[in-house]
Amino acid sequence: MLESLISELAEKDTVQFYVRVRSGMAKTEVQSIMDDESVKIHVAAIAENGKANAELKRYLAQEFGVAKEQVKMLSGATTRVKLIRIIRP
Repeated sequence: MLESLISELAEKDTVQFYVRVRSGMAKTEVQSIMDDESVKIHVAAIAENGKANAELKRYLAQEFGVAKEQVKMLSGATTRVKLIRIIRP
């Protein structure tokens, strides 16, 4: 489901998008692309002490083939909706 965003990263060396997170789920995975083009992701970590955010960054880094340091959370660290920017080195 992330193919278009992965392609954009390959073309432009950067991609920015919104993520809607549901934490405390059984598995970390993309659920859907919403009508507003945000990405709905279930995260297998609880929203406590930054654990869910760390798991989200780990997952996105893996999916996009970049280091975790290349995944930046521009806003939404304490909310369910987050603005993410990924930059290729």
